[in-house]
Amino acid sequence: MPVNPATSRREPLLAIYEPHALQSIEAALDSGRLSAADWAAAAAACCLTVPEALAYQLINVNTPAELSAATSRIEGEKA
Repeated sequence: MPVNPATSRREPLLAIYEPHALQSIEAALDSGRLSAADWAAAAAACCLTVPEALAYQLINVNTPAELSAATSRIEGEKA
């Protein structure tokens, strides 16, 4: 799973999970740990640091405002 060097946060949705991780992920979910970062940690996911030059590509979008900002930034890169 990649680690964003700008925030030191894991990016669990960009990961590849092997079948043997399923049991620990299910256990985490069953115990109420719904955060993807929590169950990825429970699965002992291997972390790789993203190079600084690519960190800007890891955009966290949870709100309409964040989506608008990300879309504007992407459109600006295309120009």
